[in-house]
Parts: sequence; structure tokens; C-alpha cells
Amino acid sequence: MSLTHFLLGLPQPLDTPERQGIIAAWHDRKIVPGSEWAGDIHHYLERADIILLLISADFLASDYCWDIEIQKALERHEAGTTTVIPVILRPVDWSSAPFARLQALPKNAQPVVTWTPPDLAFMDIARGIRLRAEELVATRQAQAEQAQKQAALEEYRQKLKTYLAAGPLSFIARENLNDLAQTLGLSHPETELIDAEETTFREDYLAKLNRYSETFRKSLAHEYPLSEKTRADLQERQATLQLETADVERVEQQIYADWLVEQQRQQEQDAAERLRRDQALSNCATNRLRREARNRRLLKELSIHDPRRSLRKSKTSWKRSSFWRNWKTHQSYGRCCKTADTS
Repeated sequence: MSLTHFLLGLPQPLDTPERQGIIAAWHDRKIVPGSEWAGDIHHYLERADIILLLISADFLASDYCWDIEIQKALERHEAGTTTVIPVILRPVDWSSAPFARLQALPKNAQPVVTWTPPDLAFMDIARGIRLRAEELVATRQAQAEQAQKQAALEEYRQKLKTYLAAGPLSFIARENLNDLAQTLGLSHPETELIDAEETTFREDYLAKLNRYSETFRKSLAHEYPLSEKTRADLQERQATLQLETADVERVEQQIYADWLVEQQRQQEQDAAERLRRDQALSNCATNRLRREARNRRLLKELSIHDPRRSLRKSKTSWKRSSFWRNWKTHQSYGRCCKTADTS
């Protein structure tokens, strides 16, 4: 603990806490000749944990002490970065001073010179400074321990976040976390609480990320490439869901890659369907042409043997043909058979 006082060096009884290592005292009589005393005083005023105001008529009459030292000391006292203790050396009216609300030393704010002997007053002052210094030391130790504990908890939390970002915790990850907790001196209830908090937070975060993914898919299906307005709406959606930019970019890249693959696959399917239809139409046309050619060939063959079509030929050549004689014989046979059946 560093301690600063002004104008008067304190007597021998106050050296005991300093020798015991509780405090490290400084006063303006320690200013080295040739140095800037105002800078030294300001330096120690900024560093001191306890500031003693040695109250006397001379102290209150000093403009520098009143306007600079007291004002700076009280500012730090109100900010909680130091403790200001008025020490009443001689009788003086200080009831209207800005530090009058502070508890003074020695006991009952009785001036030192009125004690008999004065050493009793200095002993009381030394005891009061010791108590305050020990309180500050204990408070700082507790704050240091708390800060160390918080740092250990934060280190464990960050390691857990790293594992959760890669997926569900594996057996190896759990073993690593247990070893880390043991190294940091964390208890099982402390790690369990962090595990529950981070697991719940991660599940909620992934649910929000999935909601953003659905929104991005719908936007990509509605228009491509995305317009500036759509981009602005997506950024607002990200801010509403409180998503990290890195996670959003990773999801968008994955969805975009999947969308391109799907588009390429759909194009290949459409091309294959068009090719199949074209082949089917080509086969139909080929079959139709084949049927027409076969029909023409059959009609040609039938025209050779069709007597009704052969009537256009000359009667002589028709009757001379062997087909005519066969046909007439067939017709006569048919009439004969019909007549016989009738009779």
C-alpha cells in the first residue's frame, strides 16, 4: 500500500506499519532538490492508496493544498480509487471544508497537540492507518482471487464454446474439458453450470441460424442474383436474430453452393428430358414413314390383284389374262355352291 501525506513528516510511531511492509509512505519532504515538485506531488497523488491530509492552519491557508491537492484527492476518493483520511494536528475550524464529512484521525478528531502525551495520538493514528491498510489489502486480495476465478471460468467457457461450435461434445472433448477444469481449480458444480448455460445458448443459437438459413433459401429461390434491398433485409434479419457475421457467411456459402449444384442437376434433367422427347418424336416420325411406305407397298401389291381396279384396262387384255379366268371360275363355283345350298 502506498501512502501520501503533505507538509509535515509524521513522527516515529507511524514508521512501524511501514517497516512491517504494510504501507510505503511518501511526503513532500522526499522531493529531490532540482526536481519539479508539482509533478512529483501529482504523480504520487495519482498512485496513492491512502492519502493523509495533515490538517492545520498552515495547511488550510495554502492555496496549492486547497485548490489542487485537496480537490484531486477528493475526486479520487469519490471515484473509489483511494482513501482520504484527515489527520487533525492542531486546533483549527475545518467544519466547512469539503473533507469535513470524512472520518478523521486521531480518535474523535481531537487535535494531536491536545493529547498528553502526543505520542498517544500518533499511536492512535498509526492504529487507524493500519486497520484501513489491512482492509484494503484484504479487499485487493479478494478482488485478485475473484478475478483469477473469473479468468479460469472464462477460459473454460471459451474452450467449451470451441468444442460446441464443431458439433456435439465427443468423449475425447469431455475428457479434455475435465482435465482443464482440474488444472484451473474449478469445481464440478461450476463446470456443470457453464455446460448447461453454453449448451442451451448453443441450441438456441443454432435454431436462430436455421431460421436465417430458411430465409436465405427463400430469398435465393425468389431472385438471383440478390438485389441490394434483399441484402439489406438479410442484414437486418441477421441483426434481429443476433447472429455472428462469420456464421452467417458460412451458412450462405453452403446454401449457395448447394443451390448451384441443384440448379445444375435440374438443368441436366431438363436437357435429358428434352433429348428423350426429341428421340421419341424422331422414332414416331420414323415409324410413321415406315408405316406409310409399307402401306404404299401393300396398296401397290393389291392393285395388281384387284379386279375392280383392273377394269380400266382393255377388255381383251383383261379377259385374256389367266387371273380373269381363275377369277371367273371362282365366281362360278361360288354361285354354284350358293345355288346348291339354296335348293
